[in-house]
Amino acid sequence: MNIFKPSLTSSPPHPKIKYITDLLLILVTSPVLIPLYFFITLLIRLQSPGSIHYTTTKMNHRGQPIRTTQFRTFHSSADHLVHEFHQRYAHLHHTLTPDQQAYQPRYTRIGRLLTRTNLHNLPLLLNVITGQMSLVGLTPRFREQPTTQSIITPKTTTGILSLWHLAQHRGSPSHHRYRYDNLYLQNQSLALDLKILFRTITQSLHLFYG
Repeated sequence: MNIFKPSLTSSPPHPKIKYITDLLLILVTSPVLIPLYFFITLLIRLQSPGSIHYTTTKMNHRGQPIRTTQFRTFHSSADHLVHEFHQRYAHLHHTLTPDQQAYQPRYTRIGRLLTRTNLHNLPLLLNVITGQMSLVGLTPRFREQPTTQSIITPKTTTGILSLWHLAQHRGSPSHHRYRYDNLYLQNQSLALDLKILFRTITQSLHLFYG
């Protein structure tokens, strides 16, 4: 996943510039995103009973709680609690028993597709509009998960998408997310954000049609 150029210098964009850029991108793509949102809502409703969304509390890069809402990707049962357990304690994956590691929550068919293509994160655009998150930034974490080791600057943001999301789709284990967050911090720039966004979109389209 070589998206860094040797000449690329780390120049984090000002938060206001990044926020305005995010809003412009959302505005430009809204004619596609709004119908897509309602179409996904309809598919979830038709395929599985229960709520359309799944809401939980995560921590941003400064350790502050943020309420995140995503499309529900699993059947309406307690299975999502096991899924959340694996997310919370991904860094302890090697300590789980084989039975725990082999457990797979019962995703719906549309839910599995949404997860593979990152479309389950579409409702998080509300967090971007309210300024709680950016389109691209550091991966939000659960309270139990360790923080990123690199120095956090005032220009650092928590993002819907991240460098780790790209690596995850290429088979990188969950506990490597902090390595990619640190790599992002060392190279963050508006150009890198746009590269991550573009790569995520093209990768999601490939997974969707593949």
